[in-house]
Amino acid sequence: MNKKSKRISLVFLGVIALFILAMTWFYPYSFFSIYKTYSYQPDSVMTKEYKQDVDNFKQTSQIHSKNDLTSKRTKDILKIFEQDWLTHEKKSKMSTQELDTMLLEVKEARVTLLDLSIQENYSKQEREYFIDSVKSLVELEEKINDIRNGESTSRRTLNTQFHNLHTSFISNFKSFTTFYQVTQEQ
Repeated sequence: MNKKSKRISLVFLGVIALFILAMTWFYPYSFFSIYKTYSYQPDSVMTKEYKQDVDNFKQTSQIHSKNDLTSKRTKDILKIFEQDWLTHEKKSKMSTQELDTMLLEVKEARVTLLDLSIQENYSKQEREYFIDSVKSLVELEEKINDIRNGESTSRRTLNTQFHNLHTSFISNFKSFTTFYQVTQEQ
C-alpha cells in the first residue's frame, strides 16, 4: 500500500469514527451508539417536593393502615415510586437496560393492582380510583416504551421525554395515593 492510499484509508476511518461519536452524542439510543445511555438531570424543586410527598405517604400509610391486602400490597407498589432517578437531584444515567428494568417494575405493579381487584371487594368510588391508577400505570408503560424504542430521538427530545416521564410518575403516585387513602377511609 502506498502513502496516498494509507492516508485516504486513515481519513476514511477518521470520518467514520467521527460520525459514530457524533451519532452517539446527538442520538444516545441510536443504532450507532456504543453506550446506549442518557444522563437525565431532574428539576430539583420538583424532585424535593416529590421525595417529601413519598416520605410523608410512607409515614402516614404505616401509621394509619388497616391490616388488609391493599395495605400489604402497597409496599410492593411503592417501590416503583422510590427509584433513585425520581427521588434524587443528581444526574442519573439511563441506559436501555435500566429502562427495561423500569418497564418490568411498572408492569409488575400493574399486575399487583389487578390482582387486588380480584381479591378485594372495592366500593364504586374505590373502583373508580383503582381504574385511574391502572390507567396511569399503562400510560407509564407506553412512555417508557416510547423512550426505549426511540432510536432516532435526539438529546433534546430525550430530555423532554424523561421530564414528562418523571412528571407522569409523580402524577401516577398521586393517583395511587388517592386510591389508597379512599380504601383506608371506608
